[in-house]
Amino acid sequence: MEQCSPLVVFDKSCFTLDELQMIAQAYNKYIRNKAVCHSELKACVPRKQIKSHKYLNKQELHKAIQDVLDGICSTEACWTELPFINHIQDKQVVEKLKYFTFKPKMPESKYSWLNTKDINEVLQQHAQLHDYFKFVGALPSDFYKVTTFHYDQIKYYQKVAIVFNLDTHDQPGSHWVSLLIDNVLKQIEYFDSAGNAPNKNISMFIKKVKSKTRVNYKVVYNQRVHQKENNECGIYSIYFIIQRLMGFTFKDISNNIIHDKTMNKFRNIIFRPRVL
Repeated sequence: MEQCSPLVVFDKSCFTLDELQMIAQAYNKYIRNKAVCHSELKACVPRKQIKSHKYLNKQELHKAIQDVLDGICSTEACWTELPFINHIQDKQVVEKLKYFTFKPKMPESKYSWLNTKDINEVLQQHAQLHDYFKFVGALPSDFYKVTTFHYDQIKYYQKVAIVFNLDTHDQPGSHWVSLLIDNVLKQIEYFDSAGNAPNKNISMFIKKVKSKTRVNYKVVYNQRVHQKENNECGIYSIYFIIQRLMGFTFKDISNNIIHDKTMNKFRNIIFRPRVL
């Protein structure tokens, strides 16, 4: 159950019955011509293991799929990484199964520094969950100078968030911070786990938001240092945004010291283990 994304309600499976039926049909279609191979395990499911059943309920269908993939997958999420899943005709369903049914995979090193992909995968799921929320992305601090940003779209959401890297687009990346625009409170919130004020690029972006939208947002940022170690800035940035979506205020979060140990535990909430 812990592997399901925040968009999914667990009911004997992270998949719905309809999705399980589509998965089984796609598997049977694929297996007619070739064995299912998993790139990591180098293992195949022989055709002779395929059986024809009329399944009465979700649990039976789930077990039947699990049985034929025994030895290749120990988790449901693994099913979506096998090539047969692409034989589902509805490509929106394929996208949902691959990217929005399960939590993103834990980074290879459990306590490693988060990259752009890690952050985007987590927060894009929360953007799907909350239609009033727009997540722009995990971006370099000068992104608005090198690409087009549609400032006119900000007004359509109650909350708009960006996770900034303090480095520019041509640098390797140094430190993640969060920026959240609250259109209900008319407030721009900047959260840096190191307790520093926005750098020059982010300050300029904030000024552009205010001028382009013609909204006199109040700008607030935390001055308390939360982070002590080197690798947790990305987790702090995600945590701040999710807590705001849960209804906690900027003051609630920034005024109460959040320890690195708490952030490392939070990794287990937003990511799933790297098991097949």
